[in-house]
Amino acid sequence: MLPAWFGLGTALEAAAADDGVDLLRAMRAEWPFFAALLSNAEMACAKADLHIARRYAQLCRDAEVRDRVGGRIEDEFHRTCRQLVAVTGGERLLDDEPVLRASIDRRNPYVDPLSFIQIDLLRRARAGDTSEPLARASLLAINGIASGLRNTG
Repeated sequence: MLPAWFGLGTALEAAAADDGVDLLRAMRAEWPFFAALLSNAEMACAKADLHIARRYAQLCRDAEVRDRVGGRIEDEFHRTCRQLVAVTGGERLLDDEPVLRASIDRRNPYVDPLSFIQIDLLRRARAGDTSEPLARASLLAINGIASGLRNTG
């Protein structure tokens, strides 16, 4: 989901500093493309889970790279969420979409265990396990996560 939001927070922050958040709110209200861009980014951020992302990042053996890259991703994620909430005028992501928010909240407990399984399967594959059962389990985990995340899988 990274491409759906990464960099947007920095761009919105700069635009708000230059022209004010009211202009961004007016753009959202009057320009369907911009409204859709923000809506899609908001949904992707709402589906993102930094706790799970950190678990995936642990697969990177180089701690310096993991911390540097992971830190930049986390900083931009938080910046993007703050800016999206500022532009939408809510208190949290998807305040305008309570049904979608509830749907994401309901399915996360089912998708999260699949992510933990996939992380373990990736760890085993990187350790040299090339067995057919591992490959099949990996594909099933990927498909399960994609199905659970729906349009951003």
